[in-house]
Amino acid sequence: MRPGLTFVRFDLMIKNYITIAVRNIFKTKGFTFINISGLAVGMATAILILTWIYHELRFDKFHQNKKNIYHAYNRGMMDGKLQCWETTPMILGPTLKNEFPDVDAVARGYSRWFVTIAGDRKLSTKAFITDPSFLKIFSFPLVEGDVNTVLEDGYSIVVTKKMALKMFDTVDALGKDIKIDNEFYHVTGVLEDLPPNTDFNFEYLLSWEYMRRTGDDEINWANNGIFTFVMLKDGTDFESVNEKIKDIT
Repeated sequence: MRPGLTFVRFDLMIKNYITIAVRNIFKTKGFTFINISGLAVGMATAILILTWIYHELRFDKFHQNKKNIYHAYNRGMMDGKLQCWETTPMILGPTLKNEFPDVDAVARGYSRWFVTIAGDRKLSTKAFITDPSFLKIFSFPLVEGDVNTVLEDGYSIVVTKKMALKMFDTVDALGKDIKIDNEFYHVTGVLEDLPPNTDFNFEYLLSWEYMRRTGDDEINWANNGIFTFVMLKDGTDFESVNEKIKDIT
């Protein structure tokens, strides 16, 4: 054959490549199995790691006010080292709201387990006791109820759909009663179940009035067992506010 150019049908060329590849695979079955298995495991591991990273980076990113929401942390010197922890005095939230104009809203939070009773159903369940502003700061959607009023009453309770099903076998729980500590609480709202990518973990919300009524609302700087969440006003310089509050205690 004389040297020069020639044409080869594209479909025949591809078929030829595939034929050669298949022959090579069957000639070196063990080596091919190890290569393909290693590639499959590597790809699966990479996908799992990327999925996990994506999940972690999306934690609590669904809140509409996320750019303005902060969690107040305590800090102090212990054994010569600066230590930080996520709980603060009960009085911190109201003090920040009253004394710092850049603070738009605050919500305190306290997790606690209760025995909840509805009819003949008696269950151990997890509550999050918080201020009425909680659902205005965080975007946990309500299926039923008004976000502006669901936690205003001292005997109100806002349940997740999962909690409603556990207590009443239905998500249509508005207006029903749940007994806690020998007192009846009225369901004023039903929340969508919490998404997996949130740091919050509760089955229902109770109004902060519960803390006042039971005498647990200590107005002093000594009790450091409360979560404090702060929403700053739009356009606020975070560093400036952070500098102002660092020695507030």
